[in-house]
Amino acid sequence: MLARDANFVVDAIRGRRMEPFSEEWLLWCVRKDIVTGCWEWLRGKDSKGYARVGSRVHKSKLGARAFYEKYRGPLGSLHACHKCDNPGCVSQEHIFPGTAVDNMKDMVAKGRSNPRRGTHHGCAKLNAERVLEIRTKWASGEYTQQALADMHGISQMHVSQIVLRKRWRHLPEQISK
Repeated sequence: MLARDANFVVDAIRGRRMEPFSEEWLLWCVRKDIVTGCWEWLRGKDSKGYARVGSRVHKSKLGARAFYEKYRGPLGSLHACHKCDNPGCVSQEHIFPGTAVDNMKDMVAKGRSNPRRGTHHGCAKLNAERVLEIRTKWASGEYTQQALADMHGISQMHVSQIVLRKRWRHLPEQISK
């Protein structure tokens, strides 16, 4: 069991004081995975599995950020992004600085995003056939967007986004049957 004593971590079992980030402290707080190279944080984690370093909840910081800043330097307003996609990893070799946009692009590039599109989205009122029907009727020039909206129980704005391919853009022009 570890306890805090000013700037030191105390091993309550052996009564030794350990300097934070020292080799001895790392042995107590981190498990090094020889296969992945991850330094898995063994102490406090948040609800999403991210390492939390610090003695108090409000004074703690994300482990990846704390380790990066300790070994590489301050991040400032940048995020500490994971190359390994392991939220519990605090290896400075697996952390890179980036903006929130960089982090999201990294997530999408690695296939970790799961956008719910079309009928798989929980709020979908339409299916692919109805969307194509809306596009076809709009293209014919015989229907207004408001008339199409009324027919399908959606807003005129939604119809506008469908015909401009801002929504349901993943659909091809026609569905093969």
